[in-house]
Amino acid sequence: MSEDISIFLDRVGYSTEMKILEVFIEGRGLEFSITDIVEYTNLAKSTIYSIWEKFFLKQNYIVKTRTIGKTKLFSLNEESQYIKQFIEIFDSAINEELKEEKLEPKQLNLTIKYCNNKKCTKSDEYYKSEFLVGKQSLMNAA
Repeated sequence: MSEDISIFLDRVGYSTEMKILEVFIEGRGLEFSITDIVEYTNLAKSTIYSIWEKFFLKQNYIVKTRTIGKTKLFSLNEESQYIKQFIEIFDSAINEELKEEKLEPKQLNLTIKYCNNKKCTKSDEYYKSEFLVGKQSLMNAA
């Protein structure tokens, strides 16, 4: 494993499941497709699919929110007690890191383009969302 491990993964332990969960916790309130998760985690799509149903959907940690064309979108189930505990760990780790580094959280404006077909056109929908990021961002926001 040549990449740096995030503060969160350092706390909870590195695993494929935790790496995927980190994407959803960091981007809570946002929707992600499997392709988005592949991009943010650098995991193979087959690796994600091998654990997706069993670990995330059946446990109700991640919920399908909608479908745009053939693309299924998912978001974090923030009502799950299990997820609430991981959100607490994540927030605590980020806050401690910010205090140690004396960094202030930054506001990030994220625009996601969802395309109804393979080629994106000007008429495709844009969704904007804002969220806070700390020093280590899975989405390379810093």
